[in-house]
Amino acid sequence: MAPSSESDLTIYISGMIHSLRRRQLAHGFSQASVENFEPLINVHIKILLSKLKKFAKTGEVFDLKSTISYFVFDILGEVAFSRPFNAQARGEADEIHAINDHLLLSCVIGELPFQTLSKFLARWSPAPWMRKLGQSRNNLKATCSECVSNKISNASDRRDLLQSLVTAKDVETGTSLNEQEINSEAFAMLVAGSHSTSGTLTLLFWHLIHNPEMYATVATEVASTLQPLQDGDISYPIKGLEASLPYTMACVRENFRLNPVFTMPLWRCVGSPGGAKIGEFDVPCGTNVCISNYVLHHNPEIWGEDHAVFQPDRWLGKDEPDRSRFLIPFSIGHRMCIGRNLAMTNILKTITTLTSQFDFHPISQDDHVRDWTT
Repeated sequence: MAPSSESDLTIYISGMIHSLRRRQLAHGFSQASVENFEPLINVHIKILLSKLKKFAKTGEVFDLKSTISYFVFDILGEVAFSRPFNAQARGEADEIHAINDHLLLSCVIGELPFQTLSKFLARWSPAPWMRKLGQSRNNLKATCSECVSNKISNASDRRDLLQSLVTAKDVETGTSLNEQEINSEAFAMLVAGSHSTSGTLTLLFWHLIHNPEMYATVATEVASTLQPLQDGDISYPIKGLEASLPYTMACVRENFRLNPVFTMPLWRCVGSPGGAKIGEFDVPCGTNVCISNYVLHHNPEIWGEDHAVFQPDRWLGKDEPDRSRFLIPFSIGHRMCIGRNLAMTNILKTITTLTSQFDFHPISQDDHVRDWTT
C-alpha cells in the first residue's frame, strides 16, 4: 500500500518516506524547542486560571471539557501557527466543531474501499450530514492553507512549528518540504495537536475528580515536591516535572492506558525477506500490519482482570511487573508520535498548576464514561 499524496507524518507506511519526514521535522519538535514555547503556553494558562478563579468565586457550574478544549486550541494556534485563535476569550471555536466533523468523516471513509473516490463521493453525497462533514474538512484545509501561505510570503523571526515546517531540511540530503507537504503536516498538527491533548486532559481530570483521594494525592505531591510558585510565576516549569512526580505520572500513564484518545491503526510493513512470526501467524514480507493500542491496553493477560478500572497504583508497586513497554499511546520506536514532547508539556504543566490551586467537584457522582462497541 502506498501513502496517499496527502499523507502526513502520522500515517506514512513507507519507512523511507517516514524517516525522511521525521529527520526534516525533528528539531522543531525537540524538547529544547518545546521548552522555548513555555512563555507562550503560560500566556494561555494565565487566561485559563483567570476563568477558573472567576468560576470558583461565583460558584458557577461550568463545562470543564469545553474549557480545556478552548485552552488547548489557543496554545496550538500560538505555538504552531503564531495565530491567536482566541477561543478562551470568545468561549467558542468553530474549528473545534470542524475537527470533530473531520474525525467522524475519517472514521466513515476509513471503512470504505477506494479512499480517493470515497472522499470525492462524500462531497457530493445526497446525505446532508455527509456533505457537512466534507465541508468542515475543506474549511480546516483552507485555514491551514491560509496559515502556510502567510508564513511563506511573510518572513518572520518568530519561531513556531509552522516555521519549522517551512525551513525544515533533511540533515542528510538537504531536501526541503514543498507547499503541499507543508499543508499536509500543518493539517495534521491542527487536528491531532488539539483533539488528542484536550481529550487526554479532559479524561485525566474526569478520573481524578471522580476519585477525590487520588486528586488529593496528586495535589499533595505537587505541593510537597515542587518549589512554590512565586509572584509573577504562571505555572511550573516543565523541566524535571516528569521525573519528580511519580504518583502524578502514574495517573497520567493510567489515563493513557485506560482511555487512549488516538486509536487509529498505524500501519507498518513487514520488511524482513523471511517475513515475521506474530503469535501463531506467519506473516509474509511486504504485508501491512498494525495493532490497536486500546486492545493492548486492556489485555487482561497483561493488566489483570481489573483492566477496566482506573488504578494508578499498578504503576507504582515494587511487586508490580514493568508494563511500560505495553503502554503505547504515542505509538512506539522510531514511529513514535513526533508531538509527544509538546503534548506532555501541556498535560503536565496544566495538571500540576490546576491541582495546586483548585478543587474540582462533579455535578453528580452518578455520571460515567459510556462504553462503545465497534
